[in-house]
Amino acid sequence: MVPLTANWNRAVNLNANDATAYYNLATAYYKLDNNEKAVEFYIKTVELNPKDARAWFMLGYIYHNLGEDDKALNCLDKVIELRPNEERYKNLRDELLARMN
Repeated sequence: MVPLTANWNRAVNLNANDATAYYNLATAYYKLDNNEKAVEFYIKTVELNPKDARAWFMLGYIYHNLGEDDKALNCLDKVIELRPNEERYKNLRDELLARMN
């Protein structure tokens, strides 16, 4: 997987405005259990493309797993705003709200 992160790093260096490259780099880091780097690049993804529901979901999912409930809730609210008909997003949000109460 390390060569994959190197490839995606090169891709974002070639085009710093490519949200898809940042998303793929973030996902590669997530698969390596490097949540810090994954969050950094998912944030960059949504800065470049605020309508990327996948990136918002992954941010919410990681924050949820890290116990950063307020950040997770904000991300999941954004996902639900973008994709109101997808139950998996609502389910994770409901799970988070139950844990917060």
